[in-house]
Amino acid sequence: RRHTRLQGDWSSDVCSSDLERLAENIVGVGPVIANRIVAYREQNGAFESLDELLEVPGVGEKVLERNRETILIDGKAVEN
Repeated sequence: RRHTRLQGDWSSDVCSSDLERLAENIVGVGPVIANRIVAYREQNGAFESLDELLEVPGVGEKVLERNRETILIDGKAVEN
């Protein structure tokens, strides 16, 4: 499935979004990986950088590159 994404329309804050929003809005992330993102956040606290998502099993460089403009960290767009 393809979406035309605009900042805000398809953005997901990995520090606060629920499993369903993460799975729906992050390209390459389904319910299983979204669950891992939420579990990581619950165990380690809020994400401090986009690159910290690489610590989550199943999230790789391709996922980050595809979603760099739509993933938010604590409500803010990231630049790293």
